[in-house]
Amino acid sequence: MKESKNYFSSALLLLADGARFDVVSSLLAENKLPNIKKHIIERGSFLKKITVFPSTTGPAYLPFLSGCYPGKLGVTGIRWFDRKRFANPLPSLSKIRSYVGFESYFLNKDLPSGTKLLFSYFKHRYNFYNFITKGLSFKEDKTRFIRWRLTYHAAKLQNFDYVDKYVFESLLNVLSNKKDSFYFAVFPAIDENSHMSHPHDTRTIQAYITFDLYVGKLMEKLIAVGAYDHTLVTIVSDHGLTKTDSHLDLVKLLKQQKYKVFYHPLIYKRFFNAAVMVSGNAMAHIYIKNGSSWEKATPYERLHEQDNALITGLISEIAVDWISCKTEKGGVIVKGKEGEIRFNLDKDLAISDIHVSGENPLKIDLRINDSMEICFNKSLDTNYPDVIMQLYQLFSSIRTGDIIVNAKVGYDLRVKWEYNHHHASHGAMCKEQMEVPILISARLKAKIARSVDVFPTILSLTGKKIPNNIDGKVLL
Repeated sequence: MKESKNYFSSALLLLADGARFDVVSSLLAENKLPNIKKHIIERGSFLKKITVFPSTTGPAYLPFLSGCYPGKLGVTGIRWFDRKRFANPLPSLSKIRSYVGFESYFLNKDLPSGTKLLFSYFKHRYNFYNFITKGLSFKEDKTRFIRWRLTYHAAKLQNFDYVDKYVFESLLNVLSNKKDSFYFAVFPAIDENSHMSHPHDTRTIQAYITFDLYVGKLMEKLIAVGAYDHTLVTIVSDHGLTKTDSHLDLVKLLKQQKYKVFYHPLIYKRFFNAAVMVSGNAMAHIYIKNGSSWEKATPYERLHEQDNALITGLISEIAVDWISCKTEKGGVIVKGKEGEIRFNLDKDLAISDIHVSGENPLKIDLRINDSMEICFNKSLDTNYPDVIMQLYQLFSSIRTGDIIVNAKVGYDLRVKWEYNHHHASHGAMCKEQMEVPILISARLKAKIARSVDVFPTILSLTGKKIPNNIDGKVLL
């Protein structure tokens, strides 16, 4: 490979939704992903990537496409509640969201004005089975009109393998030798097969193997049209999954605490004092009305004073790993069954204050003046990789709940209203769901990265100007 930063004139980004880092590593060691090994790893790099919290489809796509954390963009989960807009009595379509259904088409409108996605940096751009399409025309979004038909029939038949096949064939037909091209394609079968069985089920593993076959055929097409050497190929995942054995009905728990609860899909309510928004099933935002108004968030001290029974009730649940809240002074508290940790960050995102009571639920030895990179490195060998940054980015948004509930591995937080019963979950802050692969056909020095780093790295390797207002850094 030529040692040139501007070597690649086009980019192909493939998202294997739900692919776990450890599963990809094992399959590579067993030589079951020969095309990925030959065309990506042998030419480039394979590294571990830490995704975002909540680790769920949609919000976890945004770092790849924008270089920003979901909290910065106000997309704090697959479902969210905007308390400030709810305080306004005037009707608004932007008070709540569930990107699981037709409202996914609103995500582009929900992004802050001026948000520039990766598509915008290339002259020729093509999208497949991804609903974050700001700036694309109908012609450039190749599956815009058929995406929901594909999803509906796949869910009904419990077979998303044919969706992967459709995405592959559509992409194969478009790949060309045009310079300054960008292709983004989402392959959902690994994720959906995991949900219907578990992450290590035979059918799930077969989805990885089939994806590898598709990668091989896509590379053959690039070779045939003369675009192989000048097309940067990157394979990523948005989250991992863990097997789910038990479900906690979070809405029912709040109702037992005498709350009137607002939640999807029963959203046509006028009088309520709590809202529950579950993401990926293993993480949830809980919003509690602050006195008589939804105008302001309810900090931990107010929650403790207003209803400590709710906090202790949540923590005592076997399905709950820990909960997190924002404090009155802008810090963060994480409470587990045996103790808690409170911390504040200064303007440079270094630890400025820290207090541990009982057993530290995060199991990270944080110290005053630890920078965010030190916090990141200290967290990598724990069950909560990059937890400090992820809580910071999430609590930076008004759309984040007053209480974040993190489910324990083996459990999730939603019982009713799933079209297909889930046997695996994601969304939580835990190692198996947060660690995902990056495979890229360029040699990188980094061994581990965050998902926000993919965006500037692709721009750098294709000779594009990197914007200043992003969260990621170039992995070169």
